Amino acid sequence: MKKLIPTIIAFLAAGAGTATAQISIETDGTDAANLTKITVDGTEYTSFIGVDLTGFNMTSRGQTFQVQVDGVAAATGTDASALMEDSSLTTAYAAMNSLSFDFQSSVVNRAGADLFIFETNLTEGGNTLNVTINGTQVNIGSSGNPFTSIGASVNYDLYLSETAATSVAQLESIASWAFSKQNNGTAIGYAAIDLSDYGVADGASISNLSMTGSGDYDISGVVGLTQIPEPGTMALILGLAGFGIVTLRRRKLQ
Repeated sequence: MKKLIPTIIAFLAAGAGTATAQISIETDGTDAANLTKITVDGTEYTSFIGVDLTGFNMTSRGQTFQVQVDGVAAATGTDASALMEDSSLTTAYAAMNSLSFDFQSSVVNRAGADLFIFETNLTEGGNTLNVTINGTQVNIGSSGNPFTSIGASVNYDLYLSETAATSVAQLESIASWAFSKQNNGTAIGYAAIDLSDYGVADGASISNLSMTGSGDYDISGVVGLTQIPEPGTMALILGLAGFGIVTLRRRKLQ
C-alpha cells in the first residue's frame, strides 16, 4: 500500500538550523491528531497560516487514494480538496505524484526551520520526494525515510476511487470512494525545511510551493505559523511605543 504523508506544512519564524534545533510537536490528542503547537528551541508557535490546494496529481496505478480519520466517511467535492488544507495529521492523499499550494499569507524566511512536512506511516523509505520553492527544487526523501517521529500515532481508513484525478477539479468531481482498509497505530513523522536551502534570502518571503514524488508519499494538510517577532524586536517595538506615549504626554504638558 502506498505510503502516507499528511503534509502539514508549518512555517517557523525563529529557531536554529534544522540540524541542531530542538523541536517538539503537539496535537490535540484525538485520533484526528490535529496540530496544536510546534516548539523550536523554546519558542512556541500556535497560530498557523492556511493554504489553498492549487494543483493535484495522484494517479499511481490509475487510482486516487484518500486517507481519513478512522470511522469518518470519505470526503467529496470541495471537502475532498480541503483534506489538504486543515490542521489534521490524519487526513491525506496517498500515492502522491505532484501537488501545489498557495499560502494564504506570505511566509518569511527567518533563521532555522521555516517549513514542516508531516507524514503518516513511517514504514517505507527510499522514494523520491522533491520540494520546489521559487523555482529551486530540493530532494528531501530519496535516502531512506527522512521523517522523524513526533511520538504520536493514529488510526486511519484508506479509501480509493478508480478515477485517476490529475487536477483539483477532477479530484472534486469524484462522487464516491470505496473503503479499502484500516491502519491501526500508525506513527506520524515530520521533516523540517529551511527556506535558505532553496535560495530564499533572509527576510524574503514565499507565496507558494510544489511537491513531486515517486508515488509512495501521502500529503495531508498544509499550514504555516504566524510570524512572531524575535524577542529583541518585540522589546524594541514596545520601547518605541512607550517612547511615543511619553512624548505625547510631554507635549500636552507644554
